[in-house]
Amino acid sequence: MERRLLFALGGALAAAMTTPTLLVGVETAAFAAARPGIIATVEADVGPVCHHLPGRTQIVAGRPLPVCARCVGMYAGAAAGGLAGIVTGNMLSARPRLLRRVIGGVCVATLTAFVAAVLELAGVLSTGNALRMALGVPLGLGPALVGGVGARVLLAAAVAPDTTAP
Repeated sequence: MERRLLFALGGALAAAMTTPTLLVGVETAAFAAARPGIIATVEADVGPVCHHLPGRTQIVAGRPLPVCARCVGMYAGAAAGGLAGIVTGNMLSARPRLLRRVIGGVCVATLTAFVAAVLELAGVLSTGNALRMALGVPLGLGPALVGGVGARVLLAAAVAPDTTAP
């Protein structure tokens, strides 16, 4: 029973880390293929988390991307962080000191990005779309990395040989 629960939790966590990125990937592919019906369907899921302000959205082939520059960075960071966490989860969890350093570095980068976003909202800082996109990366990377490591550790525990059986 415990293994099934660990497997279910690990799978749910991995799905939670990848689903938003997959949705934006589908939306971006639909954008590239000029399929507005698919874009509208995906934006029903993604829309509430992105303001879609035209001045803060990258333009590709004369059309705005479905999400703003910061969201593009966040989704790229989430994809990279989730993948890195899932791939390196066991190694990082076996080395607590390294894990603390990685999480500390990601926290500093995330805090920097958060402060920049708050300063921009307050009108103190003005950034272009390239910097917004770069500052969005750690906002997605941090939570996804931690979630990816957690998913990998839970999944590994679920499939590990049972050493407590008589």
